[in-house]
Amino acid sequence: MNIGGIFGEILGAIIGIYIIQNIPNWHLSIITSAFSQYAPIATTATILTMLCRICMYALPFYRTQKIFELGAHLISIISLYMLILIFPFNFTNLGIPMLNTLVWVVLVIALVGTGIAAITSFVKFFVGK
Repeated sequence: MNIGGIFGEILGAIIGIYIIQNIPNWHLSIITSAFSQYAPIATTATILTMLCRICMYALPFYRTQKIFELGAHLISIISLYMLILIFPFNFTNLGIPMLNTLVWVVLVIALVGTGIAAITSFVKFFVGK
């Protein structure tokens, strides 16, 4: 068991949830009202990912760790997919409307990369170390 890793996961989740819940109060011109639709998804994903990663640290068995790693990847995929669908950003206020497309493309690349990581975890579960 890695106590430092578990503590880090909890601290990271607390900070992440604090930021997610307070972004609307910061009145950033690039954040749209659609963020209120994504905030509960992001909060839930943060908590579930934290729990999966804590289980990865706490359980010493390789295959069990891979199951929880895969779970964390799947949660991330769902969260990224919902972020792409809702897309609570608008960079036209900054005078750079092309940035909307660029951020969307980066999110899609992140989604594909996370999907590849999930497939890798799935394969490692069956193949072993």
